[in-house]
Parts: sequence; C-alpha cells; structure tokens
Amino acid sequence: MNQADLDTVEVPAGGFILTRDAGNLYIVDTEGNRVKIQPDIIMIPTEAEREAMLAPIPYKLYAIMETGMLYSYTTDWLQLAGKEHPIPITVPEYEIDTPYADANITADRVGTFVPDASIADLVTDIAVVCAEGTATVTCTSDYPVFGTLIII
Repeated sequence: MNQADLDTVEVPAGGFILTRDAGNLYIVDTEGNRVKIQPDIIMIPTEAEREAMLAPIPYKLYAIMETGMLYSYTTDWLQLAGKEHPIPITVPEYEIDTPYADANITADRVGTFVPDASIADLVTDIAVVCAEGTATVTCTSDYPVFGTLIII
C-alpha cells in the first residue's frame, strides 16, 4: 500500500499497515485510527541482504520486500511479522471472481472483502477463499462488483 492510500482501506483493529513507498508502519487502534509506531522502516530488497548485514541498527524495523517479513534487531534478529504474524495484504479496486496472486498468500490466511460503497447494498453472500499464492472473492450480485480485498 502507498502512503496516499492509508485512509482509504479498511483494516481491522490490531492490524498493521506498511506503506511501501514511504516506509512507515501503522497499527490500527480500536477506534480505527492509524497510529504511526515507527518514524521510518528500513526497506531491504531480499532476505539474503538482511542476513548479510554487518551492522544492523538496534531497535529499528526492517521490512523485507521479497517476503513481506518484518524484523527488529537488538543482539539478534527478531521476526515481528511474516509467516507466523502476517502483514495484512490490501488490494484496493479488486474485481470479484478475479484471482489475486501474491506469493505471501497461504491457505491458512483469512480474507475479508469490503464492496465499493456505491454497491454495498446490492452484494450478498460474500466469500473469500485463500489458497497457496492466490485469493479469490465470490459473491451474489446482478452488477459488476469492485471493492477492497484485505487478507490477514
């Protein structure tokens, strides 16, 4: 997600939002507010580059672009988000029945779909199916359906 989209996407309380363009991390509080919890995140392209770092800065957050993992470093690496604690995947302008591919999606993840406000009353029976590498949303509607797909 980009910083400009921060307030446009629904994320459940306790969810994390990582803005890839600005490198900011937010947590969503119980009232839906986005609270910036770190002024900056060090973006690293690959896990191999993280592992090869000679002097990581203690207490900074490191986001790995290749895997979506989030780490902190003190005397050793601590994984904060990833396979065990996945960073939510947010897909604005998702079209129903179109498989969304992302290597970070696994069958044990859960998705939700928020239809565009202009058609929300015309959509029923929403189902999100996550599989290895893809997520698909189905629903009942007589109209084309667009909205935001969120995978946690």
